[in-house]
Amino acid sequence: MKKLLLLFLLLVLRTLAFAQQYPDISQFMFNKLYYNPAAAGANEFFQASMLFKAQWLGMGGAPNTQLFSADDRIKNTGLGWGVVAFNTHTGVTDQTQISANSSYKIRMNENAFFSFGLRLGIMHYQSNLTNLTVWDPGDPNFASNITSAYLPKIGTGLYFQNLKFYAGISTPDLITYDPNKIFTNHISNTSNIKKNYILQSGYKIALGPRIDFTPNLLMIYYPTSPLYVKLNANFTINHQLTLGATYGVANSYGLLVQMALNSRLKLGYNFELKTNLNNIPFTNHEIMLYYGLQDN
Repeated sequence: MKKLLLLFLLLVLRTLAFAQQYPDISQFMFNKLYYNPAAAGANEFFQASMLFKAQWLGMGGAPNTQLFSADDRIKNTGLGWGVVAFNTHTGVTDQTQISANSSYKIRMNENAFFSFGLRLGIMHYQSNLTNLTVWDPGDPNFASNITSAYLPKIGTGLYFQNLKFYAGISTPDLITYDPNKIFTNHISNTSNIKKNYILQSGYKIALGPRIDFTPNLLMIYYPTSPLYVKLNANFTINHQLTLGATYGVANSYGLLVQMALNSRLKLGYNFELKTNLNNIPFTNHEIMLYYGLQDN
């Protein structure tokens, strides 16, 4: 059964290539730059994070994702910068992307600003199909690897933030250049690469002098997939401990905890249960380490 599921997954990846939504992370509210280049430098101090996610544990070839991001403002200007790098491994397929991000901030008052951003990046796609065990050794679809598919990308976004509210809309893959037409349907002469449209938002409500409540929203629209929606609610106590819960479409439920290790380091963990694959429960685990120089 595991081999059948893996083969089905690989066939989908091989045939549709990029017919998928942007790789999903549950701690999206702490990784705005991952989705939106306009969030670069939004917090006006240097910050960096590393995230590791393992999905669908118990199933062979299950996806796993590694993410790194860092950003800061450029002092005495309205400019921000950021870098994002991530890798997603599914079965025998890897997608690795690195991007440079820049933003320009327009202040509306001391505590509110609007910014727009630009992303320049490149993705490397590799599918080691020859590592599979197949029924027909002569099947040409599994006779070779895609070992050097490099796809330059351009993305853009808009972002607003004040002391309580944030919202952003972005298209991180507005333009994807496939010079060798690897991901082209040669029968219809059309590209299988589509654009992702992403909306993020959140609002902080003070429940007391030391407790904040923040609901967060993530929506991803991909032309060939159902609308993806993730809802989160977090309680933050004394700026030291965050406890939260997340619900996603297709029956995914998550619990989140994040704690401050010291004045600059935070460690977060998210546990997620998904039951959307033949009603079989699968678990996702996500760990994030955050570093911020807020006192600079």
